[in-house]
Amino acid sequence: MRGACVGWLVRGKGLLLVAAVAGVLWVAWPTAQAGDERVQDIVKVLKAPGGMNRRLALLEELRQKDTTAARQAIADLTDSGQDRLAVLALATLGRVDTSSAKSKLETVAGSGTRSDFVRSGALLALAHREKRAGRSWSEAKSTLERPAASNQKLLDVVSAARAKLWKGE
Repeated sequence: MRGACVGWLVRGKGLLLVAAVAGVLWVAWPTAQAGDERVQDIVKVLKAPGGMNRRLALLEELRQKDTTAARQAIADLTDSGQDRLAVLALATLGRVDTSSAKSKLETVAGSGTRSDFVRSGALLALAHREKRAGRSWSEAKSTLERPAASNQKLLDVVSAARAKLWKGE
């Protein structure tokens, strides 16, 4: 009889312990809303005047979050009127492996309304993305030259990217 009571107590305490741990995890686990608030805070800091290294670190934090809100925030920052911030966001977006990121880079690179500086940043991010994907120069050439077609400055950027990334091809 005594053994049955001890067994019941041990099982009861084990169940109580599991319930306590589950309760603590439920209360302490970060919510998606808290993550979205952090993304909004980072975007506010990025839009404020600040140093390049700080912005790079914050953009990298957004990239590593790998949430829809974080990816959208990076894509939105590429449309910033601050060209330097836009180029940093484009470089970060170039390291995001989604088709929408590639599409955004191609759109900015081909935009006739953006500055050559921003378009060059998009082309370089796109070139690095193509190289990381294992594409040869012949495969990447059309993707990179199409947005730069009538702009000699951008064609020079594409040539420089080719010389740097696809040396022997």
